[in-house]
Amino acid sequence: MFKNDRVAALCGASSTYFSKVLQSLELDAFTVDYGRQECCLTHVTVVVAQKQNESWKYYVLDPYYNFYLRDSRTGQMPDLFDIIDAVREGRAESITLVDQPLSRRDFIIPQSSGDEFHGVMGQCMTHVGRYDDERNRTRFPGFTFGTFMDHFSRSMIDLPPHCIPSGTPLNQFVTQIETGIYGIGNGRSEESRLQFLTELDRRGIPHGKPSDSIEGIVDQCSQKRTTTAWRCPE
Repeated sequence: MFKNDRVAALCGASSTYFSKVLQSLELDAFTVDYGRQECCLTHVTVVVAQKQNESWKYYVLDPYYNFYLRDSRTGQMPDLFDIIDAVREGRAESITLVDQPLSRRDFIIPQSSGDEFHGVMGQCMTHVGRYDDERNRTRFPGFTFGTFMDHFSRSMIDLPPHCIPSGTPLNQFVTQIETGIYGIGNGRSEESRLQFLTELDRRGIPHGKPSDSIEGIVDQCSQKRTTTAWRCPE
C-alpha cells in the first residue's frame, strides 16, 4: 500500500506501524500520544523501553519527523525522563534533538484539495519543481520537527500564547510532553508500560484519554488554521 502510494500516513499511523516493526524484532516499543488538544498541537511518537540494572529506560525514536535525542558528552541516546529532568533543571546543554534526512520521503499532497492548507502545500511543491503530477506525490527535503514548529506558529490563528512552545527544538519537544500524555500504546511488556506511567506521575505529567472526539478536534483546528503565514520552502 505505501510502496505504491495508495495510502499516506501521518504521525499516528507512522508510529503504530514503526512500533510493530520494532516489536517484530523483539524490542519493547510502544506509541506515545502527547501534546495539547485544545491548542491543535499533538503528536504521536515511539518509545523503546529497555531494562538496565533492574530499572527501565525509555528512548525516543520518532519515525514521522525522523529524529532521536543524543547526549554529546556520552555519544549515547539518553533516557526520556533523564532528558525531562535535565531540561527542568537547566542542565541539558549537551542534549540535542538530532534530525535525520528525509530526502527520500514521499509526501502525497493533491494540488486540488478541499482543504485550503493542503492545496497551498501542493502549489508550493509545484512551484519549487518537486511535485510529481503522475504519481501525485512530492518531496520536502527540509521537513523537520523544527520547521514544522515554525510553520505551525505562523499558520495558526486565535490560539493563546501558551499554545506555541518556544526555545530550541529540544525544549519545544519536552514542553509538549509535559503538557500531557493522552494515549500510550501496548508494547511487549506490561511492566515497562506501568513503570512509564509511574515516571510520569513522579514528575506531575498528566496522562489519560482524549477529552473530545478526534472529529471534533480536527474540525476545531481546521477553523483556526490560516495559509497566509505559510512560506514555500526554498
